[in-house]
Amino acid sequence: MGRGTLGLSEWRLPDDGSLANAAYRVLTEAGHPLHIEAITDRVLETWRVERSSVHAAVFSDDRFYRAAPATFGLTEWEIERLEEAQPVLNICPPPLPDRRGERNTFFESVLVARGVLRERPTTTAFLRTMLKWVGTELEKSDRYLQNVLNAYYVVGLIPYTVYRRAADALLHSTLPETDDLQALRRFCLNCMMERLARMPEFMVLLATRQPCTRAELRDWFYESGAPLDDVKNRVRLLHNLGALHAVRGQYRLTPLGEEITQEIEAAGQLEYPTLRDPWERVGESQSVWDVEFDVIDFDFS
Repeated sequence: MGRGTLGLSEWRLPDDGSLANAAYRVLTEAGHPLHIEAITDRVLETWRVERSSVHAAVFSDDRFYRAAPATFGLTEWEIERLEEAQPVLNICPPPLPDRRGERNTFFESVLVARGVLRERPTTTAFLRTMLKWVGTELEKSDRYLQNVLNAYYVVGLIPYTVYRRAADALLHSTLPETDDLQALRRFCLNCMMERLARMPEFMVLLATRQPCTRAELRDWFYESGAPLDDVKNRVRLLHNLGALHAVRGQYRLTPLGEEITQEIEAAGQLEYPTLRDPWERVGESQSVWDVEFDVIDFDFS
């Protein structure tokens, strides 16, 4: 509750002992990464300290990792995922930045990385090669490097890898050995649907609300006040993989994105089935007869 602050035992307040422990408790209870301000809000429910003190406690403790800008999870979750055959990430990690002086180079980086991985480099050597390729400084934090690995895992380039445990281990590609770029894009997109939580729902939301901005997607996809970074990273990956195109800050599905979404809907395995309501596709300028229905049953008896 803060130094010099006392409470009654019957209040059953958590006995955290430190701000870092309080943040650890908050994330353990949530079960998924949270924005630093959300962590701080929950810590301050039982602690009387400055917000900056909570921030400092999280930033300086190795038990936390940055899942996205200003969004933190527990490092132990990364370790636990190693036991899963194909772990599902709750937050879309920020991928490698665009190559210096260029735009939308992530898919190109996937192709370059596949070539690098044919030589079976160590994880550290692979990351240094890719950082050189984009033209950024080589000295990065473990959190930054883990996010780069996570983004490549999400699109199916590599197995799930924890940098702190596998820095000197040999790394290999899990991409298909094909030169068909469209087939590779589709493979990467299918991996996204399987390895990123609620990604199928995100695609259907895009289909029902397009054209839309990232901020609008965030407001529809999350509770009010959720961080924009997860949506921004999802949109960036989809855009780079050819599933989205942008016009003046608004996004629409490409034909490839539409194909992926139709396959998702046909599979009928969405977490939020209300998003599959075909009537939600009807916009102000769209005729009801332009809507694609899964089943139309006309009974003339």
